[in-house]
Amino acid sequence: MNQSVIFSDSCQWDAERSAIHFVAQQQGMTIDCYISLAVLQTLSGTEGGQPQQAIDLFEQFRFDIEDTAQELIDREAVDEQGCLVINSI
Repeated sequence: MNQSVIFSDSCQWDAERSAIHFVAQQQGMTIDCYISLAVLQTLSGTEGGQPQQAIDLFEQFRFDIEDTAQELIDREAVDEQGCLVINSI
């Protein structure tokens, strides 16, 4: 397991992006990470548009999502604002 990327335990619904926002740290740098409701639904094979449902799905698949995020961070796949957006798993 690569310890260079650390994820916080918290997550929250970002209504503007229709995504779950979670935070990673790599070498002291904070990286805002997002995974959309659509990706969560695809991952889980379910539908649910409420914020709490999205948070529940995120928590259910947290380890898979964090593994994907870590791979993308290691590949420096961040956007212009320095955010990581997971578009598929």
